[in-house]
Formats: sequence, C-alpha cells, structure tokens
Amino acid sequence: MNKVFHSIEEFERGINWNALNYSTIHTGSKRKGRNNSTVICAFDTETTSVIDTEHKASYVYAWSFDIYSNGTHYTLLEREIYKLPKLLELIQYVVLKKSKQKNVSVLVGVHNLPYDFNFISSLIPITTLFAKSKRQPLMFDSGIFHFVDTLAISGMSLEKTANNYTKTKKMAGDLDYTLTRNTKTPLTRKEERYCVNDVKAVTEYIEYLLYTYGINGFFPTTKTSICRRALKESF
Repeated sequence: MNKVFHSIEEFERGINWNALNYSTIHTGSKRKGRNNSTVICAFDTETTSVIDTEHKASYVYAWSFDIYSNGTHYTLLEREIYKLPKLLELIQYVVLKKSKQKNVSVLVGVHNLPYDFNFISSLIPITTLFAKSKRQPLMFDSGIFHFVDTLAISGMSLEKTANNYTKTKKMAGDLDYTLTRNTKTPLTRKEERYCVNDVKAVTEYIEYLLYTYGINGFFPTTKTSICRRALKESF
C-alpha cells in the first residue's frame, strides 16, 4: 500500500501515526549499539545543473522522502529542499513520543549518500559522521536519524538492488537530465512515480537489511562488511 503527499502539511495530516510500528531492533554492542526503529525512512533528491562559461552549479528542484512501516509506504514529494529540517523535526517528535525504547534511532537510506550529502549538510545538524574519504560519507547522524549509504552496502545500482532485494522496482529509464528545471517546473505523473519508486525501493532494502542482519545484532555499513561478517561466522 502506498500514499503519496505533496506538502509537509498534507503529509502530517494524512499519515495514521498510530498505525506505524514503533518497536526497535538493537544492533551493535549492548552499551554503544543502536536501538533501530522499525519505522524505516529513505531520502532522495532530483537535481539540475546550470553551466556558464566559467562555472557549473547544481541545485535541487525536487526531493522525496519515504516512511515505511507495517507494509505501508507514506511518501512525500516536495520541491523546496529547505523544508527538509521541518519534516525531520516532525518525524523525530512523533517517534520519540510513541517509542517505548529509549535512545531510539531512525534509519534513513540514501542510495549514493555522498552526492545528496552535498545538498543537505548545511541544512541539518550533523553530530557524527563516518567517511571513507573527505567527500565520501558512508553514514552520519542528525538528531535521532542515522543516514546510511545503501549504494555502499549493496554495491549495485538502485535498479539492480531493487531487482535483487525489493518488491518495488525502479522505473525504466531516467528523468531527462538535459532539461534545466527549477522548483516550479511541473512534474508529469510518470516523473512523480519515478521519484516515488526510488525511495520506496530504498526503504524496502533497509527493511531487508534490518530483518536479515539487524535481528542478529549487526547492521552493515558496506558490502565488504557483509563479507567480513559471513567469513567470521564461518569459523
């Protein structure tokens, strides 16, 4: 089941917050691990570029955010990226109020986190960050949210990840990136479905990871970490 919203206000009113599953799955050590909420999220941006004779600038003209719980997707398709902090504040307030477990953490999957990080790092407070190089974050924390790079975990494109692990599939083709767009440029229904499916596939992949590895106390950070874990358990 899927519900799509086009504003944060519509999103807040339209979700049956009491129907979400606020239980947690603990990963990591007992003292320093995470109580991962089973309210699972994903985030994605659509960007466009403007090029002049000397410079190239990219900016977000649309973004999508999915909440997945109890088999239902609640997807927000917004245009103004500066509204992201308001959405995160809303979700954080509800999760903290509804969760019985202390120190709850909400997973947010982003397929190719380093790219989207460029557009949101100045908008939200970042408390911890783990990166493989200066511009390659693998994960970071902001409030109760734990952003993870699902591309680094699967090692595959979103299309291949979805084909292997999720019910929702990436729509064929790509958005036309040759067009210069802005936040007022209308999106066709097909383009909207493209954006929605991208985040739905990521939340379903996070759910797979959480219930495949998380229930055993481990949540992967990269594809290599999964291999190391499997090798360790083989002895």
